[in-house]
Amino acid sequence: MAVPLALLSIGVAHADSNDDDFVQKANNNGVVGAPADLIRIAHQVCGGLDSGNSPDAIADALVSQLGLRSDRAAIFESFAVGHYCPKYSNLQFNNPH
Repeated sequence: MAVPLALLSIGVAHADSNDDDFVQKANNNGVVGAPADLIRIAHQVCGGLDSGNSPDAIADALVSQLGLRSDRAAIFESFAVGHYCPKYSNLQFNNPH
């Protein structure tokens, strides 16, 4: 099942220290972009997990829709969970197949 990451619209009014830390970690690991976009996509990752999508399906969407390499998608997904939806920290984030 394809996971459309662009469908969920979450406004980010301002960045806080959690946002800043997330963006810095993403950038340091080769995932770069406008901070507001990275934060929005991270929230979409959490929304996808909330909707019952598997970590692999979400990582596949990050690869296909955003052009991330599979290792970067797994890293981004892991950071998104750690910062915005830690209730999913028990999940394993692998490189997509």
